[in-house]
Amino acid sequence: MKKRNARSVCWLCSLLVSVSMTSGQMAAPATTFSWPVDSNYHSDFGPFLNFGNFQKYHLGEDWNATDGQDFGEPVYAVANGKVVDLQNINQPDPWGKVIVIEHILFNGQKLYSLYAHLEDLYVVKGTVVAIGEQIGTIGDANGYYGPQNNSGPHLHFEIRNDPRWRDAPQGYTRSPLDLKVARRFKNPSLFIDDRIGLQSVPLAAGNWTAINPKVNSSSALLFITSGQRTMTYNQAVAEKLVDAKIQYRWLGDWTWKNLVITEMNCFSTTEYRFRAKKSGVTLNLILPGHNFQAARAVQDIIWFASINPNFHSCQPETIESFSANDERFDFRQLTCDYQHPHHNTTTTAIPVRHATNWKYPLFRFISYYDPETEVWSEWLELAPGQLDP
Repeated sequence: MKKRNARSVCWLCSLLVSVSMTSGQMAAPATTFSWPVDSNYHSDFGPFLNFGNFQKYHLGEDWNATDGQDFGEPVYAVANGKVVDLQNINQPDPWGKVIVIEHILFNGQKLYSLYAHLEDLYVVKGTVVAIGEQIGTIGDANGYYGPQNNSGPHLHFEIRNDPRWRDAPQGYTRSPLDLKVARRFKNPSLFIDDRIGLQSVPLAAGNWTAINPKVNSSSALLFITSGQRTMTYNQAVAEKLVDAKIQYRWLGDWTWKNLVITEMNCFSTTEYRFRAKKSGVTLNLILPGHNFQAARAVQDIIWFASINPNFHSCQPETIESFSANDERFDFRQLTCDYQHPHHNTTTTAIPVRHATNWKYPLFRFISYYDPETEVWSEWLELAPGQLDP
């Protein structure tokens, strides 16, 4: 008999309460993110871009309990958002019951989290949800996943750049990995880990307020709140809430130097100070966990290949570390498929290399072997602001 969570017994009550409380509300901006399941779960059951099942790439993560007994366990919204699509069916189906939530980041960018194979749904289309709010329970896609296909109950979880989950590809895509397809998806664990913490400092009106980042972060993760509003630093400058000028100094130094937000890095070895022009202004810095550096290398290489018209696909399963004569960096490389511009029928598999500074892990560099010139390109620096290039 399938195990049911006690909280699913009154799922209709929870659903009615959710609808009544969120009707007509606007979703709060998604700033920090959290995991979609409890802490005793893991995604090793089906990692992002895993090339093990059906010789296809997995476009999400399959989250499963370590004991395998996860039927009916809670599923949570990973950030503030609004349910924009939902599938509620009762017959066996590869997707099963599905929830799609739209998240609007503080910079206005929209992203979508997808939760599939669910057993119970605690929301309907249009429901506004908060980070950590239970939206359903883990299921087996109405019996589709089980011993008959060497599987069982689990959560299929995705983070997408668009909400078109019903079109192809549906959860998987064939090898080699088409770069246009790859750019529609984000590595869920990397994305959440990059936005797992928050450091907030109220700014004194008319005076300098200092902040020392708890971990190395990105200027792309810095935002301002004022009252009920959330905005980028440049928006706050335009609205005369904060001074455009920022100051910094290395820890232990006495001299402050000037810079602007476009020049700013967020190092834990540096102190920064900001000046508000009005009261009630808070500076917020999202803090990455820096736990998925190999995944970041794959993401960076996919981005780099996608902006080069001669690359059309890649092979993420080829990611591997290599040694170089520079102990400041961790080096990795991945194979990408290069189509010769003057020979459209000729494709060459070439390595693209990635370097991560181990002390400042958002400082990354990319180089590739150019089959036209038969030499390695110069290292391209990715600024820390290119958190999600």
